Amino acid sequence: MDKKLTRFFQIIAILALLLGAVGPMAISGRNLQLKAHPRLAQMASQSPDSLVSVIVQKAGSSGQAEALATQLGGQITRDLRIINAFTAKMLAKSALELAFSPLVRWVSLDAPVRQSDAQETVYTAWATSLGVLVPSGFTDNTNMVDDALGPNGSFGYGSAVKGSFSGFASEVTPGNAIHKVEVVLQAYAPVPLQAGEDPVLTAFVAGQAVSSTTLNYQLFGQFASAENAGELAIDITGSRTWHWADFDNGVELAIDQTGFMAGHTVYYDAIGLRVTSGLGAITSSSGTTSMPQTVSPSTTTSAPQPGSSTSLTPFMLKAAPSTSSMSSPSTSSSNFPSTSWSARAPIDISRLVTAYDQAVRATDVWNEASAYLQGQGITVALVDSGVVRNKDIGGRLYKSVNFNKAYHDSADRYGHGTFVASIIGGDGRHSYGQYIGIAPKTNLVNLRVSDDQGAADESDVIDALQWALDNKSRYNIRVVNLSLNSSMPQSYHTSPLDAAVEILWFNGIVVVVSAGNNGSADLYPPANDPFVITVGAANDMGTADLSDDIVAPFSAYGVTENGVNKPELVAPGANIVAYLSGNHQLTLGEQHPANRVNENYFRMSGTSFSAPIVSGAVALLLQSQPFLTPDQVKYRLMTTANHIWPGYDPVKAGSGYLDIYAAVHNGTLANADTGMVASQLLWTGSQPIAWDSVSWNSVSWNSVSWNSVSWNSVSWNSVSWNSDYWEP
Repeated sequence: MDKKLTRFFQIIAILALLLGAVGPMAISGRNLQLKAHPRLAQMASQSPDSLVSVIVQKAGSSGQAEALATQLGGQITRDLRIINAFTAKMLAKSALELAFSPLVRWVSLDAPVRQSDAQETVYTAWATSLGVLVPSGFTDNTNMVDDALGPNGSFGYGSAVKGSFSGFASEVTPGNAIHKVEVVLQAYAPVPLQAGEDPVLTAFVAGQAVSSTTLNYQLFGQFASAENAGELAIDITGSRTWHWADFDNGVELAIDQTGFMAGHTVYYDAIGLRVTSGLGAITSSSGTTSMPQTVSPSTTTSAPQPGSSTSLTPFMLKAAPSTSSMSSPSTSSSNFPSTSWSARAPIDISRLVTAYDQAVRATDVWNEASAYLQGQGITVALVDSGVVRNKDIGGRLYKSVNFNKAYHDSADRYGHGTFVASIIGGDGRHSYGQYIGIAPKTNLVNLRVSDDQGAADESDVIDALQWALDNKSRYNIRVVNLSLNSSMPQSYHTSPLDAAVEILWFNGIVVVVSAGNNGSADLYPPANDPFVITVGAANDMGTADLSDDIVAPFSAYGVTENGVNKPELVAPGANIVAYLSGNHQLTLGEQHPANRVNENYFRMSGTSFSAPIVSGAVALLLQSQPFLTPDQVKYRLMTTANHIWPGYDPVKAGSGYLDIYAAVHNGTLANADTGMVASQLLWTGSQPIAWDSVSWNSVSWNSVSWNSVSWNSVSWNSVSWNSDYWEP
């Protein structure tokens, strides 16, 4: 059969499938199976030359599928080795041609919610504390470091003074090299500066000066009042070869204005470091010594604008480090940030105004004599929109890693992730004990997957899950919180997101996910996966007493295809108030002003906020009994859930209402998932998967080949942030 005739029959097969045919078609003695999502086939038919982002499941591990995609004009953009797949950008017709190759198991769309692709990833870290290397002589200097989100209209100022500033939160983008580092100053000078009044900027890494840059005084001439205060961006890339570890080691920035004349003053709202990263060689010089520079008005740089780029930057994750069994996890690794387990004391709850802590009996666990379980030593990873470092979390936010390529101003301009983090681990310091998270001394890792508008793709999430698996021992990650759902319903046997969360589960990480907010019996991945802990929302009515509680009407529920009822349990999720500093500057605050309690606190409803309550509870349980496997944790929470409350509905609330005190004091070691069938995407294949610490004692493996992966009829789309239920 010649090539033209073959292609004709392939097109016929596609059309037949779109019209409802199922499975491979036998044509002239050949089986032509459409191994692509029907939406992709439709797009290729209607707009064959349109550019699409696709996720390609490979049939092997040799790299031949990637080579073929490149040969067809595609650009490989991401390696999703946790599920033996990669993402690519290519023409729709080329993607469909790729789907007919025996090198490929399945091709599906990975369309973003909005166009946010960028050649490079950019973020700005704002100073949040005064430095120690150069004592500050600026007046009202705390106004210069008072908001992790940057400019807020409050200024510190000085004339012939100097000082240093620190607290720049790092946010690594895996696989990217640092291409540019800029100092960002939001400032104005009410009196024109004169020649010779040139501020000197000195950057320090680990206490050592690495750059010195002299600003031309004329730069301030365009900003003469608080009303027209503006941004100055000063490139200091050429001073050294910058590495991500520089920010982990501590960066301080000193401003020296001692050459100013009396009465000549500069006012500063915020001081930041803008980091641009991407693939390729680092563009800075290789020297590590100080390199003085003079910046004139003609050489200033401007900030990149959101949405200004059009192509996605690819990156590859590093190989997974070896891990030890989670049956007896250790926190003594030299790579693991130390936390004192002996620093245990009761928490004053006399000022507590949140009901959810008491409704799930977390307060009883915190203050039980001798134990004082508050999450010490356990790390929860949040796969969300980012986390802004704040006083309620402080140094317990161990790491921030970015998996979304869109431009963003800070670690979390959307607000969702910071809110979730506060529910899990906020210690109430900012509110003087009024608002406290479930595990107020647990550690957190921030895995940012959404952009500043809350948009993300499933490939972003899967990439973050790979990082959590690779780094579980380094940071003692025992829990992953996913307050998100796919926008497309599908079987857990064909969902790559479900397959990815199962890999974490089998490697000793408890995965907690939100049920969703559609209020119906429809569950979207990963909430439909039978292994993970799916959490629905209850309305606590603002009281600690469960007698008036009901299942929230927006809370999703359902039965999976293998007969598992979801959710497993419920936790408070209606009108939750948590710390969200500067919320008027965030996307959520701008979109929902009625939900602002004040500048630092916000109110939201949704299963997105029930899940972190359970994640915090799991941290408390694992602190008490660190040997528990995910299956045992799940069983313990389910068997101790409270089902003796008037509003209990077993269809929508599963086993009942979370009771962490009962879970801690129940000694059962039974497993929740005995006889459960794993995702069919993990049954057979040729790509090895690392199963370093799999719990083998409960799952029905049948004929599963646990050294490989098979890809059958996989499809997915973009991530939805649950359309959080808004209730002012």
